[in-house]
Amino acid sequence: MQYFNDVKALIADLRKEPGKDIYCDGDSETIKEMLKYSLIDKMIISIIPHLLESGIRLFRDGLPEQNIKLVNSQTFASGLVQLSYEKANLKADRV
Repeated sequence: MQYFNDVKALIADLRKEPGKDIYCDGDSETIKEMLKYSLIDKMIISIIPHLLESGIRLFRDGLPEQNIKLVNSQTFASGLVQLSYEKANLKADRV
């Protein structure tokens, strides 16, 4: 699904629907909007072992501080590393 309107309203609507998780695979602008409103409960960051001369930062300036904790890390033979994080206060947010 592609969505071009208010991401905060979209997530609020999706959370009312039956189901467990909402999966979002996005670029830095999508991530920025979701972090801006503290809409991300869990995230997986993949580190690909390839150095670039330049590129777009994943986390942009102007975002509120996020209190997260590492819950898992996985290394692959290719050198790719996946880091899984959750909000540090996830259980308190969902009560």
